[in-house]
Amino acid sequence: MANNRVTITPDTNKVELTDQRRQILVTDNRTGVTINVTQTTPEIVVVAGRGPAGISGEAGPTGSVGPSGSTGPAGTVDINSGVTAGGNILPDTANTYDIGSSDLPFRDLYLSSSTLFLGDTKLSTDEQGGLKVVASGSDAPLPSALSGSFTGSFSGSFEGDGIITSASHAETASFAISASHEIIKEISSSFADTASLAQNLEGGFTYSGDVFTVEGNVFVQGTLDAATKNFKIDHPTMPGYYLVHSSLEGPERGIYHRGRLKVSDTIHLPDYWKDLPVDDIDITVQLTPIGNACQHWVKEVTKEKIVVDCDCGKPDCFYIIHAQRYDQGKFEILEPKQTKRL
Repeated sequence: MANNRVTITPDTNKVELTDQRRQILVTDNRTGVTINVTQTTPEIVVVAGRGPAGISGEAGPTGSVGPSGSTGPAGTVDINSGVTAGGNILPDTANTYDIGSSDLPFRDLYLSSSTLFLGDTKLSTDEQGGLKVVASGSDAPLPSALSGSFTGSFSGSFEGDGIITSASHAETASFAISASHEIIKEISSSFADTASLAQNLEGGFTYSGDVFTVEGNVFVQGTLDAATKNFKIDHPTMPGYYLVHSSLEGPERGIYHRGRLKVSDTIHLPDYWKDLPVDDIDITVQLTPIGNACQHWVKEVTKEKIVVDCDCGKPDCFYIIHAQRYDQGKFEILEPKQTKRL
């Protein structure tokens, strides 16, 4: 091949010859691999061996997605750290799930001043920080100054500054623990057979009904008026009956002190009489001799004692002493009629 020239182009696997030989052996000095070269035309031969890799073609289109598998059973999620929500928390079904339980309640629930809905009843706070309740079907809140608890159901209407114009209560009810408005109960309403009405009631209260029963003590800081003031207890010897007495009436706030005088000539009055105050000019004394008709009379009257004497010099008598207290001022027996409605 001294007179022939061979040109090999690696990028195209082509060998150019200048003679007419049919086959050329080419050896790679680096790997020792011999490649057969075959002549295809008088000028072009093709290397019958492994040449460099060709250029990769474009990827074919992606195949279609296969069918989805069946859904597995729902699982539970255990959260052992805090959860921060960036949106609303909603159940997938209404009126189905609870937050907490009677055995596993949450400790505290913190809300802003927005509304808490219990069904259609709205709970929120007012400008003074008090509880504001708007009943179902109403736009006006119940008066915040009226609070308490009810056993059973309550229905009625409010007007103005929180006046109850009609009401229907349960047979037992704790109505108003604290109220600053007048409560008007109409005859057409069924109020309460037994009720704990008001521990702290500011303003007037009007009740129209058959019997208003209070089980417990009643304290009135002021004046208690009544058309009839009776004393009523179970009859001690006649089951099924009450024993009823009426109060003694008079145009004064009368007080009395009674007893028997025998070993002394001085009746000592209760020590608090002088501080009520009691007017010694207003004190009256009745004496009833015991054992005989010995005449008894009063020698001296003060706010602290009554001195008695008699014909025989040894007083022995029953006594009853009346006085009038003035700590509430002068007792007025005439009062103009008036109607108060807050």
